[in-house]
Amino acid sequence: MILAIILSIGIGVLAAVLGVGGGFLMVPVFTLLFGLDQKMAVGTSIAVIVATSLSGSFSFARQGRIFYRAAIVMIIPGMIGAVIGGYVTTLLPGSWLAMVFSGVIILFAVAMLSGDRTLVFPITIGPSFNEECRDRFSTCVTMRMYYLHLVFWGTLSGLIGAVCGLGGGVVNVPALFILGMPIHFAAASSTFIIFFTSLSGAAVHLALGHIIPWLALIFAAGGFFGAQIGSRLVPGIPAESLKKIIGVMFILIAVGTIVKTIFF
Repeated sequence: MILAIILSIGIGVLAAVLGVGGGFLMVPVFTLLFGLDQKMAVGTSIAVIVATSLSGSFSFARQGRIFYRAAIVMIIPGMIGAVIGGYVTTLLPGSWLAMVFSGVIILFAVAMLSGDRTLVFPITIGPSFNEECRDRFSTCVTMRMYYLHLVFWGTLSGLIGAVCGLGGGVVNVPALFILGMPIHFAAASSTFIIFFTSLSGAAVHLALGHIIPWLALIFAAGGFFGAQIGSRLVPGIPAESLKKIIGVMFILIAVGTIVKTIFF
């Protein structure tokens, strides 16, 4: 019990700092330490992510760093993708999608570490809109948002998140970053998006009986608290340092996913 609480708080901190749900840590913790099979680990992880992302969203909203219109455009297809992904876990092994996901995330991570957004081209065709975001630290960012880019990556985020037990932030953050969004705003907007996509994914997994209630509650409580800590730490981390932290963590996530897919 004590170990679960400590782990859940730590995962919540990292989830908020990275703009992800924390599933990349929870799934292996649930399978290796608590003996859950893959489906139960994925479902329970998605349920916990609802709490961690909700907590982080509250803090980031107060900081004024969420691009709400862009987030909503990603949320709608993301929720559809999450529902589809939840059912995919009952039909197909997720190994093929996990490998594709890992390749895309490695490319994203390299782009973030190098600062070269041309490694992964944003989708800048079709209808678009301008959105301005002004945070409480007196930073004002105006961006051109393309619907096709947001819809494509939002759908993929929800699908991958539900299949792999992730929140989808490993797609959201770099997808917003390559569009030109500053990393702090990308992490904040991603956290907001994750709440809604994980909520729909959790509903599907609950209906399928893939959630361990007592374990989900413990990790949700610790994750909620940890995300409050993490979201308060983020503003003090320089943008370049945050990009490097996220880039390295995403590479580790991708490599871990590949190893798990091949050997387990």
